[in-house]
Amino acid sequence: MFLTLVCETGLSQRERMELYLDLYGNALIRDKTQSYLEEVTKELIQLVTEDSKCTSPIQELVNFETLKFKERDEIEDIFSSYMGSHKFDIEQLRDQRVRALLKDRYDHKQNMTDWDYNFGIKDYSKTVNQREYK
Repeated sequence: MFLTLVCETGLSQRERMELYLDLYGNALIRDKTQSYLEEVTKELIQLVTEDSKCTSPIQELVNFETLKFKERDEIEDIFSSYMGSHKFDIEQLRDQRVRALLKDRYDHKQNMTDWDYNFGIKDYSKTVNQREYK
């Protein structure tokens, strides 16, 4: 998928960079990235199954002829898992984790983060930019 993104000529360099960072490093992706991911996934499935309709830019770079059909099916299953929308609410899961961590202090989480920084991390991390509070 990332090789397809690198070889994509219809997108500007900045747009490809943003898509790469969004796909590689984010749990929450934009709608634009989701539609690109679904489009590329269809192309990759066609590439693996040797469909004559395949328009992938990496068609000449990657060759699946030496793979067994079972291995191709496994790769196709992996690519198909990119397409479906999974019921996964990362914001709610993070909130549950923070609630479990802070317990009774959850309502004061803004102050707790500041307190943890000033009285815990500050002594151990000399490279963190520190602000003076008045």
